[in-house]
Amino acid sequence: MPVVVSSAVWPELGEYERATTTLMSAYVGPVMAAYLRRLGERLRGLGVTAPVRVMESAGGVLPAALAASRAVYTIESGPAAGVIAAARQGARRGLADLISFDMGGTTAKAGLVRGGRPGITHEFQVGGKGSFGGRRPGTGVPIKVPAIDLAEVGSGGGSIAWTDGGTLRVGPRSAGADPGPACYGRGGELPTVTDANLVLGYLDPGGFGELRLSPERAREAVERHVAAPLGVGVVEAAAAIHDIANAQMGAAVHVVTVRRGIDPRGFTLVALGGAAPTHVARLAERFGIARVLVPPRAGVGSAVGLLHADLAIERARTFLAPAATLVSCSASRDALGELGDALADLERAARSDLSVAPDDAPQVVRSIGIRFVGQAHAFTVELPAGPVTPETVQRATEEFYKRYNESYGIDLRDPVELTTARVRVVLPSSPDDVPAAGHRPSTDPPGTRRVWLDGSFRDVPVRTRESCAPGEVLAGPCVVTEPQCSLLVPPGWHGAVDEHGALLLEGGSWPAT
Repeated sequence: MPVVVSSAVWPELGEYERATTTLMSAYVGPVMAAYLRRLGERLRGLGVTAPVRVMESAGGVLPAALAASRAVYTIESGPAAGVIAAARQGARRGLADLISFDMGGTTAKAGLVRGGRPGITHEFQVGGKGSFGGRRPGTGVPIKVPAIDLAEVGSGGGSIAWTDGGTLRVGPRSAGADPGPACYGRGGELPTVTDANLVLGYLDPGGFGELRLSPERAREAVERHVAAPLGVGVVEAAAAIHDIANAQMGAAVHVVTVRRGIDPRGFTLVALGGAAPTHVARLAERFGIARVLVPPRAGVGSAVGLLHADLAIERARTFLAPAATLVSCSASRDALGELGDALADLERAARSDLSVAPDDAPQVVRSIGIRFVGQAHAFTVELPAGPVTPETVQRATEEFYKRYNESYGIDLRDPVELTTARVRVVLPSSPDDVPAAGHRPSTDPPGTRRVWLDGSFRDVPVRTRESCAPGEVLAGPCVVTEPQCSLLVPPGWHGAVDEHGALLLEGGSWPAT
């Protein structure tokens, strides 16, 4: 009988949150352990002896056995891989401030990268409703493990459009992959965002790879379930579905930027997921973002991010002490020694988790949780390398005051206390990138397609991604297709293909004030 103990999963103060975190790990762990065991056996049967690693929510990978014992660490692993892919793609092009926009079939997610580093949270909610970035209490089940800070909305390519008392709604219900959107021809009859995009000409009826899309089924679904009940034309209904999906996805970007006091206009929006490139430029226009990056293989961006992930683990334990005690010269020696010992113990345990060899040189990040005395929420503040001194704690306290002021607009200097000691040990992945997408020159002139733009249909050029040569400039309006996704470049946007096959678009317009 598997036994899951909270002191092993996440030994921090906060009995309720520790209990829900442990319960979630116990709920998922046995299923994950059995799956990973079968996977390992089958791989060995095929002669594959490489170690199996599993993505964790904070952007690293764990050995399979450790992931099974701490299953809750992987709860946001898919979206986290997308943010890692965005950070890696931005770093290759000297872009350090990014907004990762990952839109799949069921949801759209946004994450922030500042200074080349994804934001990490240690308190978030799962399984709830609303696009609050996992931070608002009551929106789900509280989980206390490190995770890349994300906002999610129930709006993806498979989100179903429906009417409610004369009002058009999109999602959160999804057609999923089976039966999928009506245009897939697999038995689905309800209209989705994908069906609307096909009606508007944004997608190729030839489909993606072997999948063929049916414009007739898409039009019929939109007409029967949206246009007819609302008394509008099919195209107008499809355009409304597309616009509402954009607005809902904008809520996720709003959460990770504007709601946190960050101006998104200086950031680059990175499109990941099968549906994101179709919507990304219009979404950028909503926020006045003038640069969009569409990496190669954007439709499978999370899978690419997984290949770049570092081997990493974080260990933490409660360390409750007034900051003044550690800063005071007369009373700090014992308390500082205890903090230093706690950090050293956590580092040894993390190194053991990853089986760090003596000749390995992992990155070690030490941090502490700090909060105002009497409050429940703490900020995590990094510590510099070297011994923990009164000056170290004082600088961390000043950093806490600064971040509190930035987050809440209140300049308080009240007494603070330490809550948690944390250590994250990272073995960096190989710097080698995924092989660049191939370029196949085409002697055929670009095709055209009727595409709905700004209230009317226009004939616009259609290119395949592999036919776009490095350095070639693309000007909107146009559509660029590849096996996993379709990029819509609206009027006013232009971009160039770099040597790695990525498209960097610039243009757009500032939002109306």
